[in-house]
Amino acid sequence: MNILLLPCLFFMIITIYLYTISKTNDKYLLGAMIFGQILLLIGSSIKNNILIEVSHIFFTLSIFIGVFFFKEKYNKYYIFFIILLTLFTREYFKGCLFHIANNNTNIIDININYTYAWILSLLILIYKLNT
Repeated sequence: MNILLLPCLFFMIITIYLYTISKTNDKYLLGAMIFGQILLLIGSSIKNNILIEVSHIFFTLSIFIGVFFFKEKYNKYYIFFIILLTLFTREYFKGCLFHIANNNTNIIDININYTYAWILSLLILIYKLNT
């Protein structure tokens, strides 16, 4: 079984719930997140590394965009939890779960330290949650 399958199903249920209760433009980003999660489920099921990497791009972009543009507090808390879990799993598994699942397939090779980017996003989100 793919390492991302169960977490994807868990987060997809939460994302769909948040989508159904959203009353703002947050709904558009939540919809994009659901699309990325569907890609991950399909890619994991058929063992297609390219689809898994495309879903990885959707995941990364939606989290970074959500940090800056989500308006509803529950969506901000959701992003907060996702970033914390991402930082934990990166440390625990000594790398990105998406790259473990897709055998280090890269579509876009950006040379940045994502751990620092996640930490910075988390700090920005903490600030936004307190203002």
